[in-house]
Amino acid sequence: MSCSHLPDPLYQTEHGAVYACPECGWFNILFGPAMLAQSRPGFYAFCELIRTLEPSADFALHGHPRCYHLHTADRRFGLALTASELEDLRELMNGAAAMDELQTIIDRTVDPSRPD
Repeated sequence: MSCSHLPDPLYQTEHGAVYACPECGWFNILFGPAMLAQSRPGFYAFCELIRTLEPSADFALHGHPRCYHLHTADRRFGLALTASELEDLRELMNGAAAMDELQTIIDRTVDPSRPD
C-alpha cells in the first residue's frame, strides 16, 4: 500500500530516486523501471536487505551477469540485478537512509516534542 499524499523528494541519483511522505511516513523507491512503496520499517528492512544481498548464482557456473535476485515471498514479483545495478541501488538506498536520518535529527531539533 502506498499513501495518497504528495511525497517529498528525499534522495536522488542518476539511477533512481526515493520520495518520503511527510504526512504518513511512507517511502516510494524508484529504481529503473521498478517502483516500490514501503512503510518506514519496510524501507529500513529493504535498506538492510540491499546492504547484505549476496549473489545467488556462481558467475563461473552460470555465466549470466544478473546474479542478484530479489523477489516477494510469494514470488509474484522479482528483480534480477547485475553487480553494477546492485551497487547503484545500494548507493541510492544508503543515501536515502542517511538523508532520512538527518531529517529526523533536524525535526527533533526544531520540535523536540515531535514523535519519531
